[in-house]
Amino acid sequence: MKPASHTIKESSLDKAAYAAQSARDRIEKSNVFYKIFGNYEFNRYGIIAMLLLWNVCLGGVAVQVGAMNSIPQLILLVFPTMGLLTWILAVQPMKTILQIAAVATVLDIAVIIYNLI
Repeated sequence: MKPASHTIKESSLDKAAYAAQSARDRIEKSNVFYKIFGNYEFNRYGIIAMLLLWNVCLGGVAVQVGAMNSIPQLILLVFPTMGLLTWILAVQPMKTILQIAAVATVLDIAVIIYNLI
């Protein structure tokens, strides 16, 4: 049988750990990516497949629309895309991969709009 002081310490540690975990869960579920993709760490491989398809196609369109004739625009497209591919291959946290993908998508769309105007 454990002493009473030992069980009090364990129960207070359990309560603190539970409170910390529930706080992390609330913060995680308020995340924009969580609202879009659900549990994105669990759905990692499906999301990565969609991100690869989306960013490669959008980057190809952006390069075709006019970035091939402009080195600064090409650099603006290549670095975020290569960063995204590097982070995917390095199996980094999904939140960071999604953030880099969002930056790459915004830059691709900006270059497409700039060259179409």
